[in-house]
Amino acid sequence: MSSLRSMRARIAITFSCGICAAGCSGGASVHMIPWNTKRIPTTEPLIVTVSPQQCYYWLSDDGNIRVAMRHYRGSLLGKGFATEMVMSLVLGPPPANVSRDYRVDRTTVRSRIDGGFSHLRAGSLLGIVGVWDYGKPRLRGRFRFTAKQQSYMVLTGWAGDRRIIFIGEFAAVRNRKAGERILALSEEDNARLPAHEFGRAREVVGPPRTPTGANEQHRGE
Repeated sequence: MSSLRSMRARIAITFSCGICAAGCSGGASVHMIPWNTKRIPTTEPLIVTVSPQQCYYWLSDDGNIRVAMRHYRGSLLGKGFATEMVMSLVLGPPPANVSRDYRVDRTTVRSRIDGGFSHLRAGSLLGIVGVWDYGKPRLRGRFRFTAKQQSYMVLTGWAGDRRIIFIGEFAAVRNRKAGERILALSEEDNARLPAHEFGRAREVVGPPRTPTGANEQHRGE
């Protein structure tokens, strides 16, 4: 009988850990749609979808909501060829009631995708973010905005003026420490702005100085 109770206890612990692993880091779904009115490439996907496995929110020192999400996919070729996508949203004060909409401008969102020799960065232009369920275990939200995207080449540096539409939703858990690490990644290397400087334009910056995945222990892997 005691062995049966012990087995049930182990099953309950395993089940609880499985739930936590699936939900304690939040999650999101991000759809990126190229907005090119001059030509439609025949080989590029019409919509690129990324599903971040981590999504966190917190309140900054000035009482405003911050949201940061991260997707990571390893590669059989090694960490240097892994794919990482990070995105951060700098919003205003939390909802006073059930929900709140925030206007997106050039200071609101930063995103970057690094994978092997490919590096992309994007900064928001115009759009909207809506959040609800503030104060509950998960802060939920949706977003729709246009952004400017650039690519990085070794010889030319950052170049391009590609327009992208971002559409998606998220369920973020509260974790300031983990969220701030992701936010810093979305702004590295030379544009890590202190909280009081978020009022001015956030710059989009270059690729990490180390290969993608090299600092995974610092990034919570």
